[in-house]
Amino acid sequence: MSTPRLARRHGVRVLAVLALAQLAGVPSPATAAAVAGSGSPVYANAHNYGPLSVSEDGRFVLFLSAADNLVAGDTNGYPDLYLLDSADGSFSRIDTHSSAEAPVYGDAAVSDDGRYVLFASRYDPGSATLLAAAQVYRLDRDTGSVLRLSSDALGQPGNANSYAHDLSADGRYAVFSTDAGNLVGAAAGYGQVYRHDAVTGLRELVSGDSTGQPTAGHSAHAEITPDGRHVLFVSSALQLPAGTFAGTFVRDMVAGVTTLASAANDGSAALQGYVYAPATISCSNRRISADGRFVVFDTITPMAPGDTNGELDVYVRDRVAGTTRWVSDAVGGTAPLEWNRCGSLSADGQTVAYLSFFFASDSRLYVRSLADNTLTQAASSGWGEAETLGSASLSGDGSALFHTQAVPLFPFPQLVRWRQSDGQAVLTQVPPSTVQIFADSFGPAQ
Repeated sequence: MSTPRLARRHGVRVLAVLALAQLAGVPSPATAAAVAGSGSPVYANAHNYGPLSVSEDGRFVLFLSAADNLVAGDTNGYPDLYLLDSADGSFSRIDTHSSAEAPVYGDAAVSDDGRYVLFASRYDPGSATLLAAAQVYRLDRDTGSVLRLSSDALGQPGNANSYAHDLSADGRYAVFSTDAGNLVGAAAGYGQVYRHDAVTGLRELVSGDSTGQPTAGHSAHAEITPDGRHVLFVSSALQLPAGTFAGTFVRDMVAGVTTLASAANDGSAALQGYVYAPATISCSNRRISADGRFVVFDTITPMAPGDTNGELDVYVRDRVAGTTRWVSDAVGGTAPLEWNRCGSLSADGQTVAYLSFFFASDSRLYVRSLADNTLTQAASSGWGEAETLGSASLSGDGSALFHTQAVPLFPFPQLVRWRQSDGQAVLTQVPPSTVQIFADSFGPAQ
């Protein structure tokens, strides 16, 4: 596959995010029923993107939306960060500012109990002003307090953009990346990944070299295991093991060891193209199993004898056994399309959801069980790759979540959940009752 073609395909998700951001300042359509007829559901009336994060039980879902009909009082006219409680179908708007600034820099995350939300923004909740650079915050939804994580030793904000990534299950540990040069262990000009402990206040460098020094390369898009021990991140730093143009790495925060996860059976590095700009949203989340043993990644490097298509394919690395398995291959007569990426792992590492594309003509979501070697097509559409299917995430109840424009008779991408037991359900349905916006009670950033 030619380099321009690969670049064009990699750019599709980035363009989709930019298109969502460009909705700022454009009035959204009037609220209307999705389908004609009495009792028809009402869906979000503008673009939705995500999920950005899903709790392990699938109850809490964090996503980005430009709709103004999900909660009462959303009059700022810009995309917002929302949390869905699927237990009752209610939505909470995490950011309530009226600025034209994009609400999310990088990813965002929610703890498993829905209490804590990690996000980044230039808008400071405490001072209600725009800062010179985006900062990372952890919101406590129970108290309304906000903790800024991207501060220097004196409590001053980072002097360059910082990007939110992930939370541990209980919300204690947060991982984020930053371009700031005034944080402890920072290296000016190169993005570094950190783990912040909200209990002790300790912030540790994750993307350091073997001596613990910052690396001369960009690191971002981190994920953390539920217990906070293992941190996955993507980096182009050559000082990391088997230094490559871009690789997926795992840092054991207890052992203090970083290993290459995007590797073949012989340990050689896979070609992963490049590190996505940290300000963009990852196309999938939960790329590492709960115990840190399994990691999913995509690559154009063929790592199995039958992988001869020259396209992106999805692989799972067993870090304990040192083996790598091709998972976007044909199974039982079911063959994925030519371009496969955005893999998401179940907690035990035995189920993979991933997106499969045939450029500009078809897109599908597949769920692959590694235990019984089955492949299930969870969603499909012929609307074209750019807006039909995006993002992917598996939750512990077996659900696969994604966004798609293929909701019948409705023009905007909606957030959808698929389960083997009952198929697809649109999650971005407007609740019949007015939902209180708890985020209005934000306290000052600490």
